[in-house]
Amino acid sequence: MKIELNGEKAPFTARPDATLKDVLTQLRAHCSQRGQVVSELTLDGTALTLATEPEFGERRAREFKLLRARSVPVERIVRSIIKGLLEALDNLKAKSVAIGALVKQGRRTDAFAHLGAFTSDLAFFSDGIHHCCTCLGAGKPDVEALVREGLADLKDMLARLKSGIPATEVDRFTDLLSIELPESLERWRPFLKTAAELTTAPGPAENPGLN
Repeated sequence: MKIELNGEKAPFTARPDATLKDVLTQLRAHCSQRGQVVSELTLDGTALTLATEPEFGERRAREFKLLRARSVPVERIVRSIIKGLLEALDNLKAKSVAIGALVKQGRRTDAFAHLGAFTSDLAFFSDGIHHCCTCLGAGKPDVEALVREGLADLKDMLARLKSGIPATEVDRFTDLLSIELPESLERWRPFLKTAAELTTAPGPAENPGLN
């Protein structure tokens, strides 16, 4: 199988016994080492996506003729993620306060109706933060510490939400939704703004911190 990267022959070849999954892993590692991320894949003229990769992943690379790949700077992907996270921040805070108000009013059924989708959105936000930290902080202990410690608070709150609303702890649950969670989310705003600046900075800059 021939491998092209950004219109040129890739600087590596697949082993004779390699699976397509092996080749994609090698390709992504090669791009990562150069501050790039794979943005587009075409296998024998057909687009290859994360959803369809498992369908072909275990097949031998030699079964295919041509793998074409395109890569972009990792900063471009991170910028897109950060933009979405900043847009989601205020929306998540508003939803949290609104659900908290339903709980306080005794409208538990209405609160539960919104809680499932909200926890999914919150988990997606948490994963996005983790991805940004990983991309920006690979090998940087201070940013890696942020992944471990800074997200712990958010993940703990998410776990408490998923556990439901104990009848004896309505007030605490209301405070979680109306006060604690919005405050926890807001603390990510300076980090995201600093991270956004890092992705556009022409030279080295300080790592973003969580205030």
